[in-house]
Amino acid sequence: MRPPGKRDTGAESNGRIPCARHFPFDSLLNEDMSFKPVEDIRAIIGAAADDPGQPVISCCRLAHRATLARFATTELLNYRDVRIHDGSRTECSIVDGPY
Repeated sequence: MRPPGKRDTGAESNGRIPCARHFPFDSLLNEDMSFKPVEDIRAIIGAAADDPGQPVISCCRLAHRATLARFATTELLNYRDVRIHDGSRTECSIVDGPY
């Protein structure tokens, strides 16, 4: 049973993909699951991917969270080269440190 208020992401992990910059997908969302204001999203994503001209690969276990992040970066922030690595958390056999 998960603690009250904690969303079930379906891919709890104690590690991360080396060199990846992590942010929880739900940090982009309000309590009602709508997107936060664009400037808030820019601050969150900019901390992980600060150059809209550089390639970004959005990762998660099944791509549903990665797809939400890709939508935010491409449609709300106008990043141009954002790809999704479907299954990246499952395929990566090397994880290090806390998420």
